[in-house]
Amino acid sequence: MHSGWCGLPYPIVAELVGREGFPAVTLDGQHGLWDIASLLSAIAQVRQAGAAPLVRIPVGEFATASRALDFGAEGIIAPMINTPADARAYVSFTKFPPLGERSWGPHRATTLANIPDQKVYLREANNLTVTFAMIAICKESFRRLGYDYSGSLLLPFYHSLHFQNLGEAESA
Repeated sequence: MHSGWCGLPYPIVAELVGREGFPAVTLDGQHGLWDIASLLSAIAQVRQAGAAPLVRIPVGEFATASRALDFGAEGIIAPMINTPADARAYVSFTKFPPLGERSWGPHRATTLANIPDQKVYLREANNLTVTFAMIAICKESFRRLGYDYSGSLLLPFYHSLHFQNLGEAESA
């Protein structure tokens, strides 16, 4: 998947990026200028443009991830997920039980997803939203997560974690 990227805190700019044919638009809350109010508007406008809104949160701001999902974001990118504990904390804020501990509040998300029955949304939300973990590019971070890249010359910039295997990674 590829995404348009928007660091400017103007929802109309994010919407225009979405109208350019990108399947997703990432609202960069880590290095961009987005605040909560502008994210709320931009998520809706990106959806209106026909693209999936993704939000890259600032380092460690997992509560922002929950809020962005409640606003209707379809995915979250979290930087600096370098340990199994980081990954577990991230998942706890972005997924509903039994996968995580995300609290209930996606009233805007249910509207934007056109799922008026909140019971249906609760049942399907974990599969409808994606979570991307950005791992700092160092072999030590990968080793701590249980991946052996000792023979690799190039490390990927983004690496999807298999969160169900975190317990195994921690004991490695």
